[in-house]
Amino acid sequence: FNSVSEFTVNGQYAPTKTKLPGRMELTGHNFRATIPSGNSRQSCSIGVAEEQDLANIMVVENFLRILAAYRTLEQDGLLMHSAGIVVNERAFVFTGRSGAGKSTLARKAHEEGYRILSDDINLLLPDTGDYRAHAIPFAGDFGRTLKIPGSRESFPVACIALIEQGHSLQLTPLSSSRAIAGLITGCPFVNNDSDEIETVFDVVTDVAA
Repeated sequence: FNSVSEFTVNGQYAPTKTKLPGRMELTGHNFRATIPSGNSRQSCSIGVAEEQDLANIMVVENFLRILAAYRTLEQDGLLMHSAGIVVNERAFVFTGRSGAGKSTLARKAHEEGYRILSDDINLLLPDTGDYRAHAIPFAGDFGRTLKIPGSRESFPVACIALIEQGHSLQLTPLSSSRAIAGLITGCPFVNNDSDEIETVFDVVTDVAA
């Protein structure tokens, strides 16, 4: 048993990761899990302090988010903290720090009749020289009130924007360096892994380009 505060970084829940030969071990609030590394065919595993912890969203969903982040990176894609909005069958992805307005933007877009992939986590995978945003069952408070599209649905990415709170509505082109830095910040779990940061940088550079 342990407290949530033991696994909090910059106000965000963050299970600890320990790299071992052929696998990575995760330790979070009342759970431990193992994820095989690389192309290993070994099974993942998860253990909990008590049976009811399996119903705790901090346990199973965060385990799956971390697993998705690493598996996506292995496919030269990104799992991004972002709001994904579908306009004319194309995905517009808005990434930013917690509190930047992702859920607010998703709610306003939904009120205008647009589809929402997620207001919290979206998955981007390469596709013949471009990228597609895929619907996955991870969402913030707003997204949980919606019918999340099936996981087989995906849309070509038309735009990725970094959002920040401000006193007026502005659209500012970004330099390549700032775009890359902003995208790396928006890639949870893998962006603070010293063994993966080079791969993260390469994928983010390609996305920014």
